[in-house]
Amino acid sequence: MVLHLVHPVALFVVLQVVFASRFVGHEGIQGWSFPVYVLQFLGAWAVFYSTLLRDMGFVSRVGAALCLWAALVLGVSYIVARDPYALPTSVVQGLFAAMLSPLLPVWAFTFQRWRRLKARHTQEPVASDPGDRS
Repeated sequence: MVLHLVHPVALFVVLQVVFASRFVGHEGIQGWSFPVYVLQFLGAWAVFYSTLLRDMGFVSRVGAALCLWAALVLGVSYIVARDPYALPTSVVQGLFAAMLSPLLPVWAFTFQRWRRLKARHTQEPVASDPGDRS
């Protein structure tokens, strides 16, 4: 295990916070703070489960994909406009839709996969001899 790397969940959260803080107070997201935070939390949870699956020895690229997606959308938001308050409401809502739309399905997939693989991982090993209970 490499101890000096940034944890993927921390990277994902930082990217989400930087993205959302660019648009705080914009009329395009007024009244949508709670759903936005819930989806961001589910995205961080998906990255966390992906990391746990990887640590258990299973291949899981979901965390890296979500971090790259968040970085891409954040980059696009800076390319589209340096001043986020100059953006029309439809563009801001489109950026939020792009950032948040994959989070719920990816969380559901990762959570289901985590439960399935954890159950398989924690099952009692099959004994080769009926008397062998080790």
